[in-house]
Amino acid sequence: MNMSQQCAAAATKANRILAASISTCRDRDMIIPLYSVLVRPHLEYCIQSWSPQFKKDVDRLEKVKRRATKMIKGLENLPYKERLKEIGLFSLEKRGLRGDLITVFQSYTACFDKQGNIFQGKLGGVADKSEGCTAVQRELDRLENWVERNLMKFNKRKCKVLHLGRKNSMHQYRLGVDHLESSSAEKDMGVLEDKLAMTQQSTFMAKVNSILSCIRKSITSRPREVMLPLYSALVRPHLEYHVHF
Repeated sequence: MNMSQQCAAAATKANRILAASISTCRDRDMIIPLYSVLVRPHLEYCIQSWSPQFKKDVDRLEKVKRRATKMIKGLENLPYKERLKEIGLFSLEKRGLRGDLITVFQSYTACFDKQGNIFQGKLGGVADKSEGCTAVQRELDRLENWVERNLMKFNKRKCKVLHLGRKNSMHQYRLGVDHLESSSAEKDMGVLEDKLAMTQQSTFMAKVNSILSCIRKSITSRPREVMLPLYSALVRPHLEYHVHF
């Protein structure tokens, strides 16, 4: 699939969801959140990888947002730019440029602090047996050798070991000649990984029930083609995100 085909597929799917979830409502307070949650992700997800190169593809994606903003009651007769200004949104083209700038910035700043120390990264392995511990330590040694060859260094004060699992041998690892400290809990992609109380993640249920209540109060008619996308986009991620931990 080339870039134009990807743009066409994204626009088609976004238009289909737009028609199913928004066409029955014209209130601004409903259309903007529904568009942001259900439609816009299909137009922007990983767009840095398939960014449209031709004006026809840019216009094809932008047309979806034009259609969505024109559905808002009271804005039907305004030009597109004025509609965006009225509701406080940017065009997809400007959002794409913003995403490109953020990606470039993160590529330069994600791995090093102001002193040139590497401060982000994860290394994991199965450590229920001595062979597993040895394999993890071997990878740590390889990392240490790599940074030395490239005249860099780890900020070892920020390097921690998180032991998970009942059969974990709690091996003490080292980075170079320095032993690494153990940690009882760390955040990974926004999820708290705790070796003592993994069931704490069930507190997400309160948030899930709150979202369900909001959907129930906001939508009087509940056709399947509306409720299933809403559940998939707003509720299910909270139940399944990082559930393998």
